[in-house]
Amino acid sequence: MKLIFLDIDGVLNSASGKEPYISDMEAEKLKLLKRLIDESGSSGVVITSDRRYSKIDMEHKTEAFDQFEIYIVGETRRPNQDDLEDNRGKQIVDYLSSSKEDIERIVILDDNDDGISNFFEEEFILVNHYYGLNEEVYRRALNILN
Repeated sequence: MKLIFLDIDGVLNSASGKEPYISDMEAEKLKLLKRLIDESGSSGVVITSDRRYSKIDMEHKTEAFDQFEIYIVGETRRPNQDDLEDNRGKQIVDYLSSSKEDIERIVILDDNDDGISNFFEEEFILVNHYYGLNEEVYRRALNILN
């Protein structure tokens, strides 16, 4: 199984964003994500975005992903408020260690490091929030997944 750990803001929308938007995400970036999933043989995405805290927002995101046949495999756990050192990197580690699936490769797309590179030097792509997911990021992610 191959997975894409996905932040939304700064990855599927950007400071230089172009319409049309679907649930605050650029349609072109959703198409590129779908292409990455198809060409890498990925099973889908694991949401790491803070958007996962809002049930209503995630319902809208899921509807948008469904339009592009992007499957949400799961989401990382919420941060532990009692652990000041908890971060997205640890949340991804916990997701992987608790998964019952045979995960052979991952890529992590995020515009904020938040401890990710401490655990995933090879698999992490720090996305420039001005551009978001673009051809360069796509090619790097495809290379990591394949």
